[in-house]
Amino acid sequence: MDFSAIKGRYEPKPLSPDDVPSDDEIEAIWNAIANPGWKWVYGMLATYGLRPHEVFRIANTKGIATDTGKISILDDSKTGRRDVWPLPDRWRSQFNLTDVVFPKIRFEGRDN
Repeated sequence: MDFSAIKGRYEPKPLSPDDVPSDDEIEAIWNAIANPGWKWVYGMLATYGLRPHEVFRIANTKGIATDTGKISILDDSKTGRRDVWPLPDRWRSQFNLTDVVFPKIRFEGRDN
């Protein structure tokens, strides 16, 4: 079959370095979040560069407190198993990431 007549014209919008918030902006947003669970999630997203669903697919959160801070994402994630390190490392303590507090939502049994 020839699908050329219904082919879309999708082109991804190029990313601009100006779209990335500064460290100060990231820290200000973290300070403005009142809910401890969502504050922890935001800190993990910012520090480890995780995709939102990956916060709920961490193999062992104890890795946050190690010398390297390395954590591993589980195999059942969209992108599969991978190791991730904090950047910048100072956010691990600044965002109190060793005090793991998940938001009060049901995430068991849900996919990405």
